[in-house]
Amino acid sequence: LQSLKGWSLRQTQGGSGAAFRASRRLPFADPDRVTEINKTLDRIRDGIRKYPEDGEVFKNREGLLPEKPPGYYTAWTVDTPGLSYRGKRRIVRGAEGELYYTDDHYRSFVRIEGGQ
Repeated sequence: LQSLKGWSLRQTQGGSGAAFRASRRLPFADPDRVTEINKTLDRIRDGIRKYPEDGEVFKNREGLLPEKPPGYYTAWTVDTPGLSYRGKRRIVRGAEGELYYTDDHYRSFVRIEGGQ
């Protein structure tokens, strides 16, 4: 696993009350990917399931993530602009908040440090 750092969160005021807006920096050069990862992290934070499969248990059959009890990990879709289907990008979230990104449908992972 690679580790990604460089996240920053900023609290802002707006609208009819206090709101949190994440100002995250991800170490990817592709702005579309960064945008979609941020959208997915916002949905995870807010408990929004864009796809029926979002939030379902990820079983870690590949054994690439740290071994944890069944039901520990959940998987969330990261949209790929231009595709008419879910694509291969996912974020896997552990029960303690750890985050992993894959752009090849669980064949490899990058750990995301921070971000929620």
